[in-house]
Amino acid sequence: MNVQRHKWITVLAIAVVAAGALWLWQRSKEPRYQGRTVRQWIKIVRPTKTYHTNVENIYSSVDYHEKELVQMLNALGTNAAPALIQILDEADSTMTKLKAAVTRTKWVPNSVKSALEADLSERWVSSQITHGLRYFGSNAIPVIPDLERIICDPEKPRAASSACYALCALGAPALPALHRQLTNAPSSLRPWIHATIQTIYRNSLNSKNVREREEAALALSKYSRPPFEIIPVLLDMLESPDPKRQKQSLDALAVHLPTMAPLLVAAREAVTKMAASEDPETRRLANKILADLRHHDSKQKP
Repeated sequence: MNVQRHKWITVLAIAVVAAGALWLWQRSKEPRYQGRTVRQWIKIVRPTKTYHTNVENIYSSVDYHEKELVQMLNALGTNAAPALIQILDEADSTMTKLKAAVTRTKWVPNSVKSALEADLSERWVSSQITHGLRYFGSNAIPVIPDLERIICDPEKPRAASSACYALCALGAPALPALHRQLTNAPSSLRPWIHATIQTIYRNSLNSKNVREREEAALALSKYSRPPFEIIPVLLDMLESPDPKRQKQSLDALAVHLPTMAPLLVAAREAVTKMAASEDPETRRLANKILADLRHHDSKQKP
């Protein structure tokens, strides 16, 4: 029995040493700002909760330390992006799981467990990593293949959802990767991916680029409940000199106008009814809406 126990202790000790060596090697490659690595800055800017009391109750506030995070990102620029990807990649890695197994083993000294648990606490930082990648915006486009790889890895469910959120901030350049992931990613992630795609298209409805607005409206029209904002874009497409574009618009309008138009009529009737409410504030708001609608109607008349 003792021989078996010593054998396991030896194996775990080797695993701990290997994990420590890899841990140090990875961090030695990270860019630094004010003497600290990206990983150390992420730990420093970990949200902190403070509890307050007054005469009636206890309440809390959260400090997200966004100022410090932005200072680090501004200083390092996109040089920090590979380190952010690496930290996100480790959230569900085999090494992280090994560290978790070691910390649950009663034969490992408490000092070793404490060191590993401190490193395991990095798993919560997915939101901070995502915020950093989103902060870089279009400058983070080179990391799209890494984010796609993470999303398609069935062994990284925690990191994958954060990667989806990061891709959302990269806008239209991320759409080809997201569409591929609808086929390649685990089925459990596809609702996240669909939501990310729709968010990007919704944002593109406000693009200054006409083509981007049109593509966004047509893409969103394929979903069962698209936003109403696609209608003005589709109507503008009817003025296009391109017959193919006109047909695409008509096909989309044929699907959604029969459901959207009655809702708009019903909404106007409901607001008109509220204009006769006994509550003064309700009457004021309802009449303001009706006045805006009448003004809009007058502008539409030739």
